[in-house]
Amino acid sequence: MKILVWLLRLFILLVLVWFSVKNSEIVTLHAYPYYWQAPLVLVILAFFAGGVMLGLLASLGSIYKLKREAGGLRKEIKVLQKGSENADEKAAAAGSTSQSSGIGNHGL
Repeated sequence: MKILVWLLRLFILLVLVWFSVKNSEIVTLHAYPYYWQAPLVLVILAFFAGGVMLGLLASLGSIYKLKREAGGLRKEIKVLQKGSENADEKAAAAGSTSQSSGIGNHGL
């Protein structure tokens, strides 16, 4: 399986290298009053990276909200587990006192 993953990575790398070699023409981007000249593949890569960054920034609010909710649920689970342990201890203590006092089923 690892070999297949590495072959896939190698294939993707080769496609990217081929893409960059085929798109090495210089393009000019105009932004009044400035302009920028760069290889087409660099422009495409820069805009792709910018899009990834904008996507991550847009999702940060949701990620933060979900992490806070998960933390609250973890605390709630701990409280419920402690309550369950306390109830088990009380039940065990009540069971041992009822048997020692002679109350209970005596082989009937």
